[in-house]
Amino acid sequence: MSGLYVNELVNRVVPRFDPHPDIFVSYGESVEALSSGPSEAILRRFELRLLSELGYRVDWLCDSEGDAIQPECAYRFEVGRGFCPVVLSEKPSVAGPVIMGAQMTAVANWLAVGQAPPALDWAPFKQVTRAALSQLTAGRTLHSRDIYRQLKKT
Repeated sequence: MSGLYVNELVNRVVPRFDPHPDIFVSYGESVEALSSGPSEAILRRFELRLLSELGYRVDWLCDSEGDAIQPECAYRFEVGRGFCPVVLSEKPSVAGPVIMGAQMTAVANWLAVGQAPPALDWAPFKQVTRAALSQLTAGRTLHSRDIYRQLKKT
């Protein structure tokens, strides 16, 4: 299912006849890595590389104001703005995943070095990549996600 998702994502968002060699290298690496079993880290890395290559890079080091991410602060991802600082005690004015700065720093290190942190909760990062990818898919649900949900029900 993960390979189907990666394939559908490339077919859906990469413009036809528009060469993106780095995307296809990343695609090949991801499909090969997925052959050993599904992995959140493999899928998130591929999604983030795809976004970056298509000009929608998620900045894990700076917030929406251009300030460095602080490990002790909380941030909410907003499409088009990036990570906005939030106060956890306040009621959120905008929906979106809240991620601690320390987790964001771990993701930035993972992207730079390649070794996924073992204790990372991938759920908020999945929400970030889905929100960012929704710009490219025009909000349409991917068929592979529907198939996965249907299989999960049975």
